[in-house]
Amino acid sequence: DWNRLPREAVDAPSLAVFKARLDGALAAWSSGRCPCPWWGVSCEYSPGDLVWAKMEGYPWWPCLIYNHPTEGTIVRGKGKSTRVHVQFFDDSPTRGWISIKYLRPYKGSSDGETMKGGVFYSTKPEIKRAMVLADDAMSKDKTKRLELAVCNEPSDTEEEEEEIELSTEYPAILCEDCNSEEDVKSHKRVVSRERAVKAKRRRVLDSDSDHDGSDVEFQPDGKEAASSEEASSGVDENESSDTEAESIAESPVKVPSKRKRTEVKKPTKRNSLGNECSETPKRAATVSSEAKSKLTSFAAPENFESQANACSGGTGGFTVWEHEKLEWLQEGKRKDAHRRRQGDPDYDPCTLYVPEDYLNKCTPGVRRWWQLKSQNFDAVICYKVGKFYELYHMDAVTGVNELGLIFMKGTWAHSGFPETAFGRFSDVLVQKGYKVARVEQTETPEMMEARCKSAGHSSRFDKVVRREICRIITKGTQTYSVMDCDPSENHSKFLLCVKEKEDSAGGRLYGVCFVDTSVGKFHVGQFSDDRHCSRFRTLVAHYTPVQVLFEKGNLSVDTQKILKGSLVSCIQEGLTSGSQFWNASKTLKVLLEEGYFKEKQNSENGCSLPSVIKSLTSESDSLGLTPGENSELALSALGGCVFYLKRCLIDQELLSQANFEEYVPVDIAAKTVSSGSLFARTGQRMVLDGVTLMNLEVLQNGTNGGTEGTLLERIDSCCTPFGKRLLKQWLCAPLCNPKSINDRLDAVEDLLAVPDKMSEVTEHLKKLPDLERLLSKIHSIGSPLKSQNHPDSRAIFYEELKYSKKKITDFLSALEGFKVMNEIVDIMEEVASDFKSKVLRQLVSRKAKNPEGRFPELSAELTRWDTAFDHNQARKTGVITPKAGFDPDYDEALRDIKAVEEDLQKYLEKQRKLLGFKSVHYWGTGKNRYQMEIPESAISRKLPEEYELKSSRKGYKRYWSKEIEKMLAAMVNAEERRDAALKDCMRRLFYNFDKNGKDWHTAVECIAVLGKSWASLNLEGMSKDCK
Repeated sequence: DWNRLPREAVDAPSLAVFKARLDGALAAWSSGRCPCPWWGVSCEYSPGDLVWAKMEGYPWWPCLIYNHPTEGTIVRGKGKSTRVHVQFFDDSPTRGWISIKYLRPYKGSSDGETMKGGVFYSTKPEIKRAMVLADDAMSKDKTKRLELAVCNEPSDTEEEEEEIELSTEYPAILCEDCNSEEDVKSHKRVVSRERAVKAKRRRVLDSDSDHDGSDVEFQPDGKEAASSEEASSGVDENESSDTEAESIAESPVKVPSKRKRTEVKKPTKRNSLGNECSETPKRAATVSSEAKSKLTSFAAPENFESQANACSGGTGGFTVWEHEKLEWLQEGKRKDAHRRRQGDPDYDPCTLYVPEDYLNKCTPGVRRWWQLKSQNFDAVICYKVGKFYELYHMDAVTGVNELGLIFMKGTWAHSGFPETAFGRFSDVLVQKGYKVARVEQTETPEMMEARCKSAGHSSRFDKVVRREICRIITKGTQTYSVMDCDPSENHSKFLLCVKEKEDSAGGRLYGVCFVDTSVGKFHVGQFSDDRHCSRFRTLVAHYTPVQVLFEKGNLSVDTQKILKGSLVSCIQEGLTSGSQFWNASKTLKVLLEEGYFKEKQNSENGCSLPSVIKSLTSESDSLGLTPGENSELALSALGGCVFYLKRCLIDQELLSQANFEEYVPVDIAAKTVSSGSLFARTGQRMVLDGVTLMNLEVLQNGTNGGTEGTLLERIDSCCTPFGKRLLKQWLCAPLCNPKSINDRLDAVEDLLAVPDKMSEVTEHLKKLPDLERLLSKIHSIGSPLKSQNHPDSRAIFYEELKYSKKKITDFLSALEGFKVMNEIVDIMEEVASDFKSKVLRQLVSRKAKNPEGRFPELSAELTRWDTAFDHNQARKTGVITPKAGFDPDYDEALRDIKAVEEDLQKYLEKQRKLLGFKSVHYWGTGKNRYQMEIPESAISRKLPEEYELKSSRKGYKRYWSKEIEKMLAAMVNAEERRDAALKDCMRRLFYNFDKNGKDWHTAVECIAVLGKSWASLNLEGMSKDCK
């Protein structure tokens, strides 16, 4: 930069000095450091350096800096936008570009910042494994470290970046060869071609047409696909439409490109996913999520002006989208699916009436979108096309405003993002209060053609691959599946369903059902309340919901005031009586007919209902179809909850766990069936109602609704997520029974007496993942009920391998966690006999060794799972291949295949002797296998009559026989059984693991209580004499 040269005269450096400086700069550049400072970029890192790196939505991760495999440099951008190329340490390494602001030198796993309270502290086993690999690399020099850089495939983030970012003009290139405008243009074309080789190619409409495009479908096998007529922004280049040739001929030409965006004025940086702002990790806010949600309801979009310009289609002015011109979609003129207007008291805002004549004008793909939208008008539809989720019309506007997406070219609103980004984007929408509906392609083009042929007569609307809603996600129904992002908080997020009724004494009755969908635990109960709704206020304070369901027209004015006052940030939704909010009888009928509990039938009461639900039915009805006298409201509330979970398509995976607990207000004596918990049946508890909890700032402070300065923050030093959830419940209902309190204090003294043991136990506790949530995920994946008829079982995923690897990683993480628990009990069992606390002895004593022990015997089961399959291979390949003896169906199929192969070999030997030629051998593949290839010189002799000519080549002829055909049919049958067993192997293994769910859950509960007891000792100033 000549402007930086000094204006006054200065002494020029000698030639030797200048040459030395130049050589030094060039050496630094050629060694891989950032480009020469003359070009405006400086960087203190070099290839082979070890660093901590952070990407948005992910924790700090150990990484290795190395040159990009194709660009040959470690940096991109300049100034504040400088990014450095790294490889993330993992068993299956990936790579990406990280902003230089979010890199920190890696100083080893023993560094203070990796310990609890440090910046890089994490309990995740993946990061601990990455630190082991990074520590191993630290002992090597940089040359040896660079040999570890084996990742040449683009990372998920890099793919997303290429697929999402706004297409802009390539910047001017400063090089000696570009001396003219034509040279620059030529250079741009070369660069574009080079990028096209690496980037995932997509097709977009090259005109402003509305719905004239072709819906090109994703095919896992890469073959050409038949498709619908939908305009899509997310398809692979090799995909084409065969079934809609006529429509394609009329539609605009599609050009292969990267995810081409409308060439419009750039939105502000916050709108672009490819800019530097999007890489900046979100810092912890000083206000709580509850306070923020209250404030956001008053906030307008930050970049409204730029979004309005972006809507213009490049004209520079504001343009009205096509959906905004539809009269039947205007505010005040909309109707629900039953054609009730918005002013009607029974109007259903969740549905929309779409005129039939409008649907008939749409292409098949767009028609299907409107059909789904009409039944889920209150949800953002993420519509799968190829490997992208597309947002159309009003949903596209939401995507641009809330997610910073970019509008696609055209007169109708259209935006989207790749499949790999679904978890991140959906979570952003859900946390802002939106419902998100994930729509998947559940049929291949071949399946569609077969369906149309079997149907005989089919219209043009039938000639489109089937798409179905596979999941609706709300704030109260998050399960954190493999497609979702990991939970950002440890505490429970409850979905509460409530029904109210006035009693004969002038008071009121409540029926409640609330569930934490991340762990699958239901609480069901019915109780009377005073005119101040004291017990109901206490319930919502102890189990604060993030979403409330109620029967329309049912709640009293007082209850509505509580919901609008105490739960102002909570999502509240009314359900229609009867059809959506079921009565008690219908609830029981549905629970039995759907067969949710077939796998866990209760042999004691002869009913397939869980014991808690059975206790709410009439004693005179052995079938469990009649509600109990004082349980109608509770069962009706359960019915409303079941309906909603069914709508969200998670009823099967949650209810089949049969994890129910009766809710009894803390001021009422606990019943014998009140809790399934081993350590919650402790008699009287102190009653802390909502007002008391607020005034004492037990859970939230009175300033901003956060935990700063609260009792919870003061004493929460639990090492495990499930321990933290237990602590919160203990704080809401502390003990007031002297015997129970003294036993707990004895436990504290016992633990203080063995500091060496507890120091070792603490290190083990820090390694534990959130096993409570992992068990729920494993149950969901292994559920036979879900695998039979759930839309997800039919869905076609582009990233299926990635999801399989994540499932396996979660499963192996759970196994490792239970091994750690087993080790904790081994440590504590040595001193358990000296403990004064009865509860503590129960926690750390195994049932098999001690009659009063509660901890299950896990060693044999864990050993069995260690030998069930190759863990490392499964983690790398995403496929579980069971070892012999673990899966009977798979083993039987392999035995049958081996037996048929032996029979075929014996038959071949017999034919060689018969023909007198040892050179006869089998030829062929697939269904044409095992053709006997015989030299023509041997054919001159008399061949057996059973030989049937199948094919030939020069000098040879190939034959089959009836015996070969019979054995081949047996071989094909055995191979199909083997493949079916292998395909379903992961689900069946997870299901097998879940059969011991009671033991796994008991172990988690024991360690949660132990961890909570030990956390009490970490309070500053705790003396050995805690009494």
